[in-house]
Amino acid sequence: MTNSRNSFAILITYCLFQILNTLCLNLLPLKAQPYLWGTLLALLACAAMFGIQKKFTFHNPYDQAHISGPQSLLWSLGGALALFLVQILGLNLEYLLLGQKLTSANTSLLLTIIGKYPYFTLTVVLALPILEEFVFRKVIFGNLSQHISPLGAALLSSLLFALAHGDGHYLTYAGMGLLLCGVYAKTHRLTSSMLSHILMNAAILIMAYY
Repeated sequence: MTNSRNSFAILITYCLFQILNTLCLNLLPLKAQPYLWGTLLALLACAAMFGIQKKFTFHNPYDQAHISGPQSLLWSLGGALALFLVQILGLNLEYLLLGQKLTSANTSLLLTIIGKYPYFTLTVVLALPILEEFVFRKVIFGNLSQHISPLGAALLSSLLFALAHGDGHYLTYAGMGLLLCGVYAKTHRLTSSMLSHILMNAAILIMAYY
C-alpha cells in the first residue's frame, strides 16, 4: 500500500507541475515573470517529492544500497561522462540514419531561456533532473521491475523518458534513459542517477556559455 501511495503521489506531483508550469509559461505575460514562477514551481515539486518519499517510504529492488558512498560517487561521475558520450553518439546516428539535426531543439530552447533568465538554470540543472529521476527511474523503472523483466522495465521507462522530451530525438533520449536506469540499478541509489543527470546538464550548460 505504501508503494502505491508513494508512486501515485509522485506521479500526481509531476503531472501537476507540468500542467501548472505550462499554464505559467503560456498564459502569463513576460512582465509577470513566468520563468521565475516556473522555476519556483519546479523547486517546490522537488521538495514535495522528497517529502512524499519520506512520508510514504518504499523500497523497490534497486533501493537497497550495496556499495559505499565513494563508489556511488564514482558511478555518478562515470555516468555523467557516459551520458555526454551517449548524447553525442545518439545525435550523430540520428543525423546519419534519419537525417535529423545534430542539435536538440529542446536543449537549444532551454539554453536560450537561460541566456535571458539566468535563474532558470536552477530548473534545468537541478530541478528537472531530480523530478525525472523520481518519475522515470524510481517509479516507472523501479516499480515495473517487480512485475516484468528489468530490461523490459528499463526499455519502457526510457521510451517514456524520450517521449516526454518531445523534440524527435527519441533514440538519443532513450539511450540516455537506459544509461540512467543502469546507474540506478548498479548503485542501488537514486541519488546516483540524479547526480549523473545533474552533472550532464551542468556540463552542457557550461560548454554552451564558456
